[in-house]
Amino acid sequence: MKKTSSVLSVLLALLMVLNVTAFAAAGDLTLTSAKVGDTDLEGATIPSGSVITLTFSNNVTDSTVFAANKEKIKVKDSEGAEVESVTVSAGSDNAVITVDLGEIADGGYTLNLGKEISAKKTELTLGTKVTISFTVGNGSGEGNGEGNGEGNEGEQTLSLVSAKVGDADLAGSRISAGSAIVLTFSDNVTDSKVLSNNITKTKVKSADGNAADAPVSPGTDNNVLIVTLGNLAKGDYMLTIGKEFSAENGNTLGKKVEIAFSVKGDGSGTGGGNNPLSLVSVKANDAELEGAELEASGKIVITFDRGMTENQAANFEQIGIYDKDGKKVEGVTFTDFTKNDDGNSYTELSYENLPAGEYTLKLGKDLKANNSNTLGEDKTISFTVKGEEKSLLDKIFDFVKSVIDYIRNLVTKVLAFVGIIL
Repeated sequence: MKKTSSVLSVLLALLMVLNVTAFAAAGDLTLTSAKVGDTDLEGATIPSGSVITLTFSNNVTDSTVFAANKEKIKVKDSEGAEVESVTVSAGSDNAVITVDLGEIADGGYTLNLGKEISAKKTELTLGTKVTISFTVGNGSGEGNGEGNGEGNEGEQTLSLVSAKVGDADLAGSRISAGSAIVLTFSDNVTDSKVLSNNITKTKVKSADGNAADAPVSPGTDNNVLIVTLGNLAKGDYMLTIGKEFSAENGNTLGKKVEIAFSVKGDGSGTGGGNNPLSLVSVKANDAELEGAELEASGKIVITFDRGMTENQAANFEQIGIYDKDGKKVEGVTFTDFTKNDDGNSYTELSYENLPAGEYTLKLGKDLKANNSNTLGEDKTISFTVKGEEKSLLDKIFDFVKSVIDYIRNLVTKVLAFVGIIL
């Protein structure tokens, strides 16, 4: 009976281990989908120049992990050679990565994701290598063009070869308002028979689905359309091309094309219109300041979405560090506001030798951008400063000192009572 009880105990222990393992695995990073437009990548035939959208279960584009994640995403041909034209970029959502194939030859390919791809919480990784097979057909075709009635020409599909702003691919990029997007197709799409239809099938929409100011016009080549962005506000946008978009020869795209991108402000109001001033982030050591534990000396980076250079002195008066008693910390310094790659403006606040304890960073509602728009409300961000860990000798010294101080105060009171003053 005792032996049977021991066996049961071992089995129960094993079950508990399995349950814990299963629970831990449930938190792993996963690839939610891999698509080109609305089509699943696995087993699909897609045109050259397509953009693959990879959606994960967690944030994989944070600055702490994205550079490493990019290196773990490869496209290889049927012989296992890496495709050099591929560009990997962060998507408009922090859980999205886009893979632009670029100019790629027809044939069979695999998309390979390394098991080390990780989320912002670096303990979460894919854990297993992911391989997705697909085929590229550039759609330009070599049909005989003789219209023999057997549908040879109709079998050739129209494809979007590239979507660029200057030399950069549109997918996942951050561009200025007023930019011109150049769309290059595999066939003539500007012929008078199809141009009007194609213009109506090409749209730019904001993140909330509203149509944006983006007129479409023919380019200098008959296979090129130009989408010129108006004075768009900063934010996320989607270029969509309808599946009925057609070439002169009657061929159509056959499926809707969607390309995500962002518009950045330039710090002067252009491209951002008269949008109110917004706080983009407040960070220390590349992490959010709220709830952080900092060293006694360091820097805090405060980023806004508008230009801030014209009101610097007044703006710095609106920013301060306060202790738990509400007293403003002296000696805080600021760098001049500087524009980053996203078109946002930031300043670095420096502080030194803060005692351990609780603090708040306060941003006043009257912070003003170059376009005279203000923050509009006070903002308070809490953080702590950690104290230095004392050695055992220091702790003994502090204890002895406190005893001596206690005895000195006691003796002083007794002597004072009998009329003797030290």
